[in-house]
Amino acid sequence: MSLASLVVLLRTDQLIAPVIRLLVGAPRDAEPVNGTRTGAVYACPLTASTRDCQRLDIELKDEPDKAIIDDMWLGVTVASQRQRAGRVLACAHRYTKVLWSGSEDQRRMVGRCYVRGNDLRLDLSDEWQTYHHEMCNANTDSDETGMCQMGTSAGFTTNIIYFGAPGAYNWQGEGSWGGQGRCPLPRWQDLVVGAPYYFERKQEVGGAVYVYMNEVGGFQLHPSLVLTGPSYSGFGFALASIGDVNQDGFQDIAVGAPFEGYGKVYIYHSSAEGLQDKPRQVISGSDVGPTKIKTFGYSLSGGLDVDDNSYPDLLVGSLNERIILLRARPVINILDKTFTVTPSKVDPAQCTEKSCITVTLCFSYNQSAGNPKYQERITLKYTLEADKDRHPPRVRFAGSPSATYTGSFTMPDDRCQARELLLLDNIRDKLHPIVLSMNYSLQEKPRTFQLGLHSLDSFPVLNQDQSHENETKIEFQKECGSDNECYSNLQLQSSFVTDQNQPLPRLNGTQVLQYSRDVRKLYLSINITNVPTTPSNGEDAHEALLNVTVPPSLLPSSVRPSGACTFGDTVLCELGNPFKRNQRAELIITFEAIGIMLDTREVLVWLDLSTQSTQEDLQPVLAKLLVDYSIQSSLSTASSHVQSYFSGVVVGESAMKQEQDVGSPLTFDFQVTTKGESLGSLGTILLGFEWPYEIPNGKWLLYPTEIVVNGNESCQPPGGVINPLNLTLLEDQALSRQRRELEPREPAEPPITLATAKKAKSETMLSCSEGTARCVWFECPLPRTQHPNTFILRARVWNSTFIEEFRDFDRVKVTGTATLFLRSHVPTITMRNHTVRFSVDVDSELQEEQPAEIALWLVLVSVAAGLLLLGIIILLLWKCGFFRRANTRAMYEAKGQKAEMRIQPSETERLTDDY
Repeated sequence: MSLASLVVLLRTDQLIAPVIRLLVGAPRDAEPVNGTRTGAVYACPLTASTRDCQRLDIELKDEPDKAIIDDMWLGVTVASQRQRAGRVLACAHRYTKVLWSGSEDQRRMVGRCYVRGNDLRLDLSDEWQTYHHEMCNANTDSDETGMCQMGTSAGFTTNIIYFGAPGAYNWQGEGSWGGQGRCPLPRWQDLVVGAPYYFERKQEVGGAVYVYMNEVGGFQLHPSLVLTGPSYSGFGFALASIGDVNQDGFQDIAVGAPFEGYGKVYIYHSSAEGLQDKPRQVISGSDVGPTKIKTFGYSLSGGLDVDDNSYPDLLVGSLNERIILLRARPVINILDKTFTVTPSKVDPAQCTEKSCITVTLCFSYNQSAGNPKYQERITLKYTLEADKDRHPPRVRFAGSPSATYTGSFTMPDDRCQARELLLLDNIRDKLHPIVLSMNYSLQEKPRTFQLGLHSLDSFPVLNQDQSHENETKIEFQKECGSDNECYSNLQLQSSFVTDQNQPLPRLNGTQVLQYSRDVRKLYLSINITNVPTTPSNGEDAHEALLNVTVPPSLLPSSVRPSGACTFGDTVLCELGNPFKRNQRAELIITFEAIGIMLDTREVLVWLDLSTQSTQEDLQPVLAKLLVDYSIQSSLSTASSHVQSYFSGVVVGESAMKQEQDVGSPLTFDFQVTTKGESLGSLGTILLGFEWPYEIPNGKWLLYPTEIVVNGNESCQPPGGVINPLNLTLLEDQALSRQRRELEPREPAEPPITLATAKKAKSETMLSCSEGTARCVWFECPLPRTQHPNTFILRARVWNSTFIEEFRDFDRVKVTGTATLFLRSHVPTITMRNHTVRFSVDVDSELQEEQPAEIALWLVLVSVAAGLLLLGIIILLLWKCGFFRRANTRAMYEAKGQKAEMRIQPSETERLTDDY
């Protein structure tokens, strides 16, 4: 037989008893007489031999001018009516009609089917057999039914024959290759259509089966269910209604996927809701015999009970000339399944070492087909498991340390079994019930592969549509509401305290710790209550726990009361099981302050209450402690007010080479004290100066020459503000103020100042805050913070500026400030700023021109000499007649003079003429 693959089960009526035969299609078989490859159908008895098959006698006329039967694939579809005296069907989908248009022929592959009686012979009186069964119109083209290939699939119902014609209407068929396989489901005759070449590339789907429900005589326009298979599987290539396999009252189907691996057959069960969308069983061609069978599932036929065990069987074909009969095994229904525990609520106080909870298990069964003679002795293997989702469980079975028990139950011998479940000591969770689960399976007998119709009664299977699991709960006796639910009201308050149980101070509601190297321990006081605030809360809090999450800066060391908590990654405190209604508790946890440093800003301890009782408002509580470090410091100056002067003459800046060229010296002495820890990289304490550097017009005012720190170190602030002219400094400058002459001269008497010569005319003040001076800011860090520091700032009065700008003033007062402050990026390290003012009175000592002092004797001699000289002059005048009296007339008589007028020459005449 060539391509013997397409098979059906057939029950033929004989004189004595019905005989089961297999109808096998061989679509590539040749005629034994003329060798035409028409295909054939064989009837075979249920044996493993291929030599006892009978070729079905179907008369085929070879008329090439009317029809082409060569390679028409007779037997591509075979079917049985599956009823007493039912008919059989064989189709050839490649049967071709020849049409002539003049001398040109046109071929129409319309397909054809043949019907024969139950005895496989042609009965001319049977209208079913004499009807031509050519449903397609060969006179149309492929746009209609001219290439319909009828018979690709076909089948019977009680009173109709149905065909699949996938080539009709340009191969639209029904679905993606609709019409490849069709399978009616009994009762309302629902329709199942296979589309083996359907695919969805993105979902890796290959092949589909569409289920159309019959709505009281008519099919739905759209499928109610679509089943799909894997890519390239040919899922839906063969379909079969296989009867009620599990005898649950609903018809089941088989779907072939011949190209999935070695080929597979999917069994789908039906229910009151329709066909199930998941296969109940998948059978592979690699598992059905001693050798693997390729293209397993290429054809299917079922619905007949071959071995009379009340269950329909399934025949599976392939393309490698093998046919496999799959017989249904008896299906066992488990009845009267009883699974109980006593008591349903357990009181731990009533449990003993040998008894606590009794578990009772009862089973009975029947065969799903309802055969009363079926009395096979079967064994169920069952497993009881308590608290399977808890580790460790709270119970164990008697005689075992485990909470799991595995046993066997033999029916119909056994009726019930009982097992004792014991409660473990010191269990914590008494709120949640103990969940006890049970599952069972059929303990199968070993079997080997055998050919022939041996009985399968000893190899039943459990009804897979029944649940094989069960579960019950064992509650604890609790003092809660009538609903056995406990609603607690756990509340928590916390505070950091001293060793005398006094709370640490607060700042804006947050507790503050003043850092000190002496702080070794911290104490956290925690108060927990479970007091009702409404009638529905404040009930027992089962497994009440406090979980304390500690930062790395703290190390838990002890707790009061002792033993209330355990120390691990967190501090876990058991408050009570249960923590009773109206109960209160106080815990004091001691921590070693192992990591609180200068840069520690805060300490955060999370407190998390939990209970197995119901309380929805439980949230973690934060105990927060700010760490503050305040540096104690002071700033003072022994020279807040100094005296100086200006005098001499103006000297240009370029002429200055040494510091004494600038002017009179100034010295300011500052003392700094701090108490506390060394800050290191966390911050710096600095002494800053607001220094009167210039007057508003830019002229120098007080010229800083150097800053000496602690007697032997110098400070050079950035910006070059100290001795910017790089003048030569005196090495042994006296610390006290000493007056010096700006221009050294030979010793002379001290000059007389204006201040001593007359009353002071006026005084002026130069200040940065007033805008009468320009200041520059510079600062020096403290080299040490745990010991006192001294800063000596030396400067010079810029003499020339005072002479030029303030010579009209007797005194010029110049002021500045010094500030001690902290610069740190750590906000918890603080220090109060200290500011002192310093000033200098610069007096004018300029000299003014004074008349010379004359000795008295010199005055007397000068007077006497003057008188002597006067007498000599008078004597000479007398001798010359100066004192003679003239004639009065002569004195007053006028003398006449001749007047003469002359013209003055011009400039030109004066330069050219001679006079």
